[in-house]
Formats: sequence, C-alpha cells, structure tokens
Amino acid sequence: MSNKHAKEIFRQYSGALETWQIRLAFGRIKRFKLPPHTWDDVMQDLAILLWSFEFDPEKAGETKVETILTRMMDNHIRMLRRCYARHQTMLERLEEMLKMCQPEPPIPDDLATYSELHETIASLPEFQQEICKALMHGDSIQAIADDTGRARGTIQFHMQCIGQVLTDKGFDLGFEQGA
Repeated sequence: MSNKHAKEIFRQYSGALETWQIRLAFGRIKRFKLPPHTWDDVMQDLAILLWSFEFDPEKAGETKVETILTRMMDNHIRMLRRCYARHQTMLERLEEMLKMCQPEPPIPDDLATYSELHETIASLPEFQQEICKALMHGDSIQAIADDTGRARGTIQFHMQCIGQVLTDKGFDLGFEQGA
C-alpha cells in the first residue's frame, strides 16, 4: 500500500477515533501482513469495534486499555481471515463445479474433417465468417444482430445460407435445415 493511501485512511478516521487507536489499528493490520487492498475494509471493521468498545476498569483489573483493544482487534482480524479463506474455498469449489457442468468442446473425429470444415468456413463471405465466430463464442442471434447493426431476420437468413453451404459439403449439422 502506498504511504499516500495509508495517510488518506488515517485522515478519514482521525476525527472519529483517537490518534493512538488509529495507530494501534494500523499496527495490527501490518502485524498480520494483510494485503493492502483490504486495508480500507479491515480498518472500517476495526473502527466499528473501537467505537463500540467500553472500557470497564473493574473487569479489566490491571490490564491496560491498549492490551484489551489489541487482543480484540487481533481476534477480529483472525475472524476476517478465516471468513476470507472460507469464501475463497467456496469460490474454488464453484469454479470446479462450473468446469464439470460445462461441456468439453467437441474434438473432430479426424483432422481431415476439421481442416475441411475450416476451409469451408474460410470460403464464406466475410460477414458470414463473423456470424460463425460469434456463434462459436456463444452469442445469440439477437446479440449478433445488435453487434453488427443488422436486423435479426438478416442474421437468420445468413445462418440458413451458412447451414446450406455446410450441408452441401456433407457436414451433419445435428438438426434439420429450415427447422
């Protein structure tokens, strides 16, 4: 984190917290070696913790306020780190689940068929090649129409032309042409 950013955070809390409390909070953040991009959020959590803290000298005995606050902040930072770790684990699991749900791209049975398909698509007019690329990227007919500034019917017409060329070359499209 840049020193400039740290000073800005310090300035944000200087009216709401005492200077020694802000320094103590920054010290705890640095002690736990938290990533700089998290400092704003962690400082906000610690500020809420500090505002809600009420020192009771009878319960504290000989323990100083600083010691109690240090322990509270350390426990809170540990809790935030555990929460972040659980969140990261969940995201990794979701990513793995997404990979399992997404079908693998079809691999041509033989390379000659793939080369022939590639040549056929390359022989299409440029606009129809753009449509093929957009379809391969998963774009909808409406999205292609919006991106190209053409009418949906125009895109459908060109898709039928592409389908006819592929069918004429002997490629099985997996559906009835015109259906």
